[in-house]
Amino acid sequence: MLVIPKDLRISLTGRAVVSVLARTILQLLLVLCGLSVLPISILLFCVVVLINGGFWAFWGWGGIGHEFFHRTFFKSERMNKLLFAACGIVTWSNYGFFAITHKRHHLKTLQDGDPEDQSMRFISKREILTLTFFDAKGFARRLVILTQNALGVIPSDNSLVISSHERRRVVQAARLIFVCQGLWLIIVLFAVKTPELIFLTTLAPWFFRLPNVALERLQHLHGQRAHLSTFETTRTVLLPSFFAWTYANMNYHVEHHMFPFVPSYHLPAIHRIVKPLHRLEFSLVQNFSDLQRIVRNSN
Repeated sequence: MLVIPKDLRISLTGRAVVSVLARTILQLLLVLCGLSVLPISILLFCVVVLINGGFWAFWGWGGIGHEFFHRTFFKSERMNKLLFAACGIVTWSNYGFFAITHKRHHLKTLQDGDPEDQSMRFISKREILTLTFFDAKGFARRLVILTQNALGVIPSDNSLVISSHERRRVVQAARLIFVCQGLWLIIVLFAVKTPELIFLTTLAPWFFRLPNVALERLQHLHGQRAHLSTFETTRTVLLPSFFAWTYANMNYHVEHHMFPFVPSYHLPAIHRIVKPLHRLEFSLVQNFSDLQRIVRNSN
């Protein structure tokens, strides 16, 4: 059994605070940049909206929001839970439902009953255009699902048994998302009176989702179903440091599945320990040619 140093299991509050503050400041600067360029050029504003949206998407479950779910980013349980809910609200994602499905995903990765199994699906040519610009279909679908959740309707099948406590949490989360997003819209339209902020905040998660969705679907693409080895079901994709940080180091996905109790900022160190065990033709994508081969084989 692989043993990792104890210091790699420890949550570092200072490092976590710096990371969250840096993300928040960068996002705020993008929003301010969008507002400042609008009087100059609509085209520049649209470019900033796309960049801002691309970064905003990584607050969700394909990014740092996912880390707050695992309760390892901060030492404080309360802080992790608070930020987990906040990430769900700003990305229109039901954190109550994700808490159910993601726990089962880790227990049954690509096995029968894995509610997050997308291993046979990458990005179709039809999706590329909408994910590059504005994913209207995805936004509409999310609104429908959240509305159903808020009304107490929670789609499930025989493989996803939901307790009454979990059901309440899903309903409450959906309602809180609508309340918070609604209040923000009122502030933007009637107090701040800056409607262009809607494109930079409310609708931000649905602009330029392509990088986030591509990385998320690469995690288990064409993994072997019902296999117990993480190296056969999950994939690590090496990225430049800034993009790895943007993705909350979830590109080290094999390492995350092996050690889900390890804070994401320690995963590069875990990777150096685990790297010799990787199955290079599947579980480790080291360069662009590897990525091209995987994407080509997925079509």
